[in-house]
Amino acid sequence: MKGLLAPLRSLTGQLVVLLTLALLPLGLISVYQTRAVVSEAERLNQAALLAETESAAAAERELIREALGAAQGMSALGLSRLQSECDELLAEFVRFHPRFAYAGFSDTQGNIACASRASGMNIFDSETFQRIVDTNGPHMELVARGRVTGIPVVVVAEPIRRDGQVEGYVMISIPSRVADALLNDEATEDGLHMAAINSDGQIISATGGVDTAQALMPTGVLPASVFDRVGETFHAWTSEGERRVFAISEIVPGSAAIVGSWPADLAVSDHAIWRARLSVIFPLLMWLAGMGVAFFGVQRLVIRHVQALASAMRQHALGRLTRGRIELDRPPDELKAAETAFNRMILLLAQAEAKQEQDLRDKEVLLREVHHRVKNNLQLIASIMNMQSRLTHSSEARRILGDLQRRVRGLATLHRSLYTGPETTTIDGAEMIETLLTDLAPVSPDTDLKIDTKLDPVDLFPDQAVPLSMLFSEAMTNAIKYAGRPADGPARIWIRLDVHDDGTIHFILENTVGRRVMPESDFDQELGGLGTRLMRAFISQLEGRSEQAEEDGTFRYEVIFKRADFTGGAPS
Repeated sequence: MKGLLAPLRSLTGQLVVLLTLALLPLGLISVYQTRAVVSEAERLNQAALLAETESAAAAERELIREALGAAQGMSALGLSRLQSECDELLAEFVRFHPRFAYAGFSDTQGNIACASRASGMNIFDSETFQRIVDTNGPHMELVARGRVTGIPVVVVAEPIRRDGQVEGYVMISIPSRVADALLNDEATEDGLHMAAINSDGQIISATGGVDTAQALMPTGVLPASVFDRVGETFHAWTSEGERRVFAISEIVPGSAAIVGSWPADLAVSDHAIWRARLSVIFPLLMWLAGMGVAFFGVQRLVIRHVQALASAMRQHALGRLTRGRIELDRPPDELKAAETAFNRMILLLAQAEAKQEQDLRDKEVLLREVHHRVKNNLQLIASIMNMQSRLTHSSEARRILGDLQRRVRGLATLHRSLYTGPETTTIDGAEMIETLLTDLAPVSPDTDLKIDTKLDPVDLFPDQAVPLSMLFSEAMTNAIKYAGRPADGPARIWIRLDVHDDGTIHFILENTVGRRVMPESDFDQELGGLGTRLMRAFISQLEGRSEQAEEDGTFRYEVIFKRADFTGGAPS
C-alpha cells in the first residue's frame, strides 16, 4: 500500500492530484458550454441558410411584387375610368415592361373588357379564371399555355372592388422562362434549389424549371403549413429520398412564398461530426495539458515563462500583434510585472493599428460612395437626354442627343467600375474598354461587322482613365461609322491596348475600308468636327501623341502615351 502511495508523496504526484481536482469542475463546465456553443452554431448556420435563400430569391420576389403592385395599381383605376383608351394603355404598359407578356381587365363573367392584345374574348370556362374568382384576393398561378400568349406563363391577378363589391379582375402574365431564370443564382451552382409556390401549393417557378422542381420539395408538408413556417428552416426528405435543409421566405403574405433547399451534407459544417465528441475531447485535452504542466512545472518554473516572453517579443518584432500578447501561468511577481508591461505595450500598439485600419476603411467607403453618386447622377443626365430625345421631332436633334447620351454613359461606366472594382483609386484599362465596347456594340450589326480585341491589362488612375475612355468612345464610333467591307471578306475592326516595358501604352484602332457597312444616317454629322476636336483634347490630357495611316485596305489610328501616377489634380 505504501508502495502504491509513494508517487503521490512526490511534488509531481501532488501537483497531478491537485490539478485533477481543479480541472474536474472546469471539465464539467466545458461540457455544458460546448453543447451551448454547438446549439448556437447550428442556429447561426440555419439563419445563414435562410439569409442566403432570401438573397438568392430577391430578384424573383421583386418581379412578382412588381407584377402584383402593377395589378393593384390598375385595379384602383377601375374599368369605367379607362374606357376607350384601355387597350392602348395596357399595350403601352406591356411595351414598357418587357418582363410582362400580357395585361388585361376582365369582368366577373370572364369577358375581357380590355387588354394589351386579344381583348373581347371570354375566359369564364377557364379553370384558372375560376380559381382567381374563388381566391377573392391576390392570386398567382402557373399556366402551361396561355390562351393569348401561347407560352407557359405565371398569371398574377388582383380583384377590382367598387363599394366593397368585386366588379372585375386585373390579370398580368409573366413568361415562365423569365420567372425561372430569376431563380438561378451563383448559390444555385453550389446546390441551392429554389421554388416559388402559391397558396394552393402549386409551383409557379423554380430553379431549372418547374418540371423537375416537385422532386426537390419536402414530403409530408402541406401548403398551409409552409406559409406558417415563413422565416424558418427545417430538415425534411424529398420524394427521391434525399435529405435537405429547407428555408421558407415570403413573397406575398398568404399568397406566394419561396422554398429554398440545400443538400443536408452541404448545409452542415465540415466539423459537425466532431461536435458531439468535443464535449468529451476538450476536457480530456485539458487534463492532459494539466498533467504536462505538473510534470514539467518544477523543472521549468522560470524557464518556460522566459521562453514565452521571448517568443512574444519575436512575434511582436515580426508584426504579429494579434499573437504578441502573453499570458503567463502563475508567474513569479518579477515576471508578472514584465508580463503586464509587455501586454500594455502590445495593447497600445494594437489599438493604434486598429484605428489606422478603420480610418483607411472609412476613406475607402466614402470614396466608393462618391463614385457611386457620380455614376447615378450621370445616368440620370443620360436618362433625361433619352427622354428629351423621344420628345423631339428633329432627327438631327435626336442624333446630337444620342451622341451626348453615349458620352455621358461612358463616364458613368467608368465611375461604376471604380466603385464596384477591388480598387477604388485605379481601374483596369482593358476591362474598361471591354465594358465600353459592350455599350457601343448595339451600334454595329452582328453579321456585317466583326470586332476583334487584344487588350493588355493596365491599371490607370482616373486622370488618365477618363480621357482614355472618352477617346475610345469617339474613336470607336468613327471606326464603326467608316468601316467598310473589302472585296475579300467581311468588314472588321481591330482594337489593341499594348503595354510596353518602358511604361508607354499604345492604343491602336484599325478598320477595313471599302463599301460602308453602316448607313450614314445612323450617325450624327457633327458640325465643325466636334468628335475630332474632342479626340485631340483627350490626347492632350493623356500627354500623348496620335498617328494615323491607311494602307492595304486598312485604316489605322494609334495613340501613344505614358502611364502616369496620380497627381492629385483633376484633368484639365
